[in-house]
Amino acid sequence: MPTTNELLNNYLAWFQGHFSINKLDEADEIVTPFVDFINDNISVYVEHLDNGLIRLSDGGYTVDNLEMMGINLTESRMQLLNQISGQFDVTFDHGILSATGQVSDFPSMTQSLIATILRVNDLILTKQ
Repeated sequence: MPTTNELLNNYLAWFQGHFSINKLDEADEIVTPFVDFINDNISVYVEHLDNGLIRLSDGGYTVDNLEMMGINLTESRMQLLNQISGQFDVTFDHGILSATGQVSDFPSMTQSLIATILRVNDLILTKQ
């Protein structure tokens, strides 16, 4: 029987093997193993800013997908979206979820952004 540590190492190896990176003109796209409510893999876009910081974003696709499925961002949904993004220290501006910080913050920023995207995707449940 494998130990919990071995199980975790197996999970991390599997997890790492299920990411891919696509070079784009303005950013790199990291395709994650996480899926959204339409079963598409969640992508995170990495931009290297002039001041040595990095910006991670969803490229606006989270809100675009919700709107495509008939979810309008009413005032109450906007309040929920802002609460969720604030909880994870993620910014919501002009339809884009993003986090900006130091390169050393990349792991925690990535986790926060993905968690935010997953939670915002739950707004699909508010469709009547």
